[in-house]
Amino acid sequence: ATACIVSSIRFKENIEPLRDSLEKVLKLNPVGFTYKPELDHSVVKGKKRIGLIAEEMLLVEPRLVGYESDEATPRTIDYESFTALLTGAVQEQQKKIEELEERIKQLEE
Repeated sequence: ATACIVSSIRFKENIEPLRDSLEKVLKLNPVGFTYKPELDHSVVKGKKRIGLIAEEMLLVEPRLVGYESDEATPRTIDYESFTALLTGAVQEQQKKIEELEERIKQLEE
């Protein structure tokens, strides 16, 4: 069975909209990389990958960072939850586009 994140509102409380998603996304630095050989457990060793750096995410959106067992050393990024941040960023960008289109329309009239 595939594990899935519980998303129904009936399981959640303290719900609040994300703010400044676009600003946060624009601060991130997507990178290409390979895992160090001793950490590469993939079928194709040395495979070029893309992703983000946990230490950089820590500065932008700490809720998306997972830690080593010492609970102090960043280890991973919660890419499933990152989708919500990206969705918020797209919505904010779309709102700005619509405002600019309206402004252009007013200037043309």
